[in-house]
Amino acid sequence: MAGRPELRARQLVAPRQPRVAVAVRLAVALLGGKYTLHVEYKWGEARFSDRKQTERDAGILFHIRDNLSQVWPNSIECQLGNSPVRQDWVTGDLWVLGAPMSAQRQGEDGQLDTYGNAQKSFASAQAELPHGQWNLVDIIIDGADEAIYMVNGVEVNRILNMKHNGQPLTDGHISVQAEYAELFYRNIRYKVND
Repeated sequence: MAGRPELRARQLVAPRQPRVAVAVRLAVALLGGKYTLHVEYKWGEARFSDRKQTERDAGILFHIRDNLSQVWPNSIECQLGNSPVRQDWVTGDLWVLGAPMSAQRQGEDGQLDTYGNAQKSFASAQAELPHGQWNLVDIIIDGADEAIYMVNGVEVNRILNMKHNGQPLTDGHISVQAEYAELFYRNIRYKVND
């Protein structure tokens, strides 16, 4: 990868009707290789549409491929959410978005489990801080080989062998998104790792 990628806002999708998901797109000259993506977030009070009574839901997408203008493009997602462990939306759950994408995780039996096409793998722990406090998420990415999800210093997921159309997924754009709940982001940055 030549030079240093520039982090810049590419597109803001802010629908007028709260029944549609809200997504903020941050586009980056393709990030690849070994790097850490750092994001800080906290939940606000407002909730919208038919999700007013559900847990909060958002995400950090990386290795985005194909159509960048989609609300949920083909990508690997680190879920942000305040559900209890093994329920709908827990910070650190893995979502593999899109049919051409796949990733693996080592199961409790030691075998590699493969996920793809809107499948998820649960986080191993709930490490999110109480409502209203800033949470720190670090996704430590080693090309296509591995992505470690750290939430407030706790490893909650380890993703392996990320692929797009069966080929190693070594790079892609990043994005943050929010769905039906007020959410604040700050200090979105990346660091190239040796």
